[in-house]
Amino acid sequence: MIKEEMVNRVALAVSDTVLNVANLTGGYSIIINSNFAYVDAVNDVNFYAKNDEVLGIAGESGCGKSTLLKILYGYTKPPLIVKKGNVILKINEQTIDILTLKDRTSIWWRYISYIPQNSMNVLNPIQRIREHFIETIRTHIDVDIDEAYKMAREYVESVGLSKEILNAYPHQLSGGMRQRVVITLALMLKPRVVLADEPTTAVDVVVQRGVLQMLLDKQRELRNTLILVTHDMGVQAMVTNRILIMYAGKGVELGATNDIFEDPLHPYTKALIESLPRIGDKTLRRGLAGQPPDLINPPPGCRFHPRCSYAMDICRREEPPIIKIGKERFVSCWLYVKR
Repeated sequence: MIKEEMVNRVALAVSDTVLNVANLTGGYSIIINSNFAYVDAVNDVNFYAKNDEVLGIAGESGCGKSTLLKILYGYTKPPLIVKKGNVILKINEQTIDILTLKDRTSIWWRYISYIPQNSMNVLNPIQRIREHFIETIRTHIDVDIDEAYKMAREYVESVGLSKEILNAYPHQLSGGMRQRVVITLALMLKPRVVLADEPTTAVDVVVQRGVLQMLLDKQRELRNTLILVTHDMGVQAMVTNRILIMYAGKGVELGATNDIFEDPLHPYTKALIESLPRIGDKTLRRGLAGQPPDLINPPPGCRFHPRCSYAMDICRREEPPIIKIGKERFVSCWLYVKR
């Protein structure tokens, strides 16, 4: 019999946690028709990331994946605001709350790195590639310019790139090469946690494979934690150890990748899995009816209830609790609450 346990809305940490996210809520303050409005992009999200794992974050466009990664990194410039919550990072047996740090740049690159969406376009167009590397190195390591350049050259060659790219400007490189440069910058100082937001978008399938392979090879070498955001469930199935499923700013399911694909619990997760094509299966795939809710004015109760075929009266009134099922499986759904 499946063991069910209601979990308080606090961090769901385990002993080998490197990043612990508790009650995280944040979004965007915007102006609509001369009035301020709040977009509730991330709402009361709880999860943990373990040492030496690839944690996937999945969900349809607009569910809050990219906003979540920005908050985890501490990149919370207006209009993005954080209303509450903690992001606890473990560094050398010590723990810090990233959101309370006055100088978050002190941990960036060295302890936690961020590969933003469309990262090939974040390089400064008037700086040579070497200047990006030298600046990053000298921000965290006390070396002169020549030594920093030497370190950059050795690291670039160690990941299979030509040292000649260091003398190029970003526009002189292909999109795939710029993507690899940004990833190399993010990994160079051997951070404990790497946040990758859709690192394979805007590149062809051949480059996608190379980019993913590069990320996974370095993750295995460094034994660090890779948090990978992608809407591509095929990629999630192939490379992740665990997956956090998000819907409309909420974390609705968390568990081992194999478990989620073999036995999805949340109705939204089931819809995602059932929409995937399968070799030899010619059954017509059905899309999920309806549309994601307006995050300026989300529905009461469970945010998925307007699209859910299992919805009950309580789903329309009250937000579901987090239920622990088994060892490390969590789902937020009234279907699993004994009443």
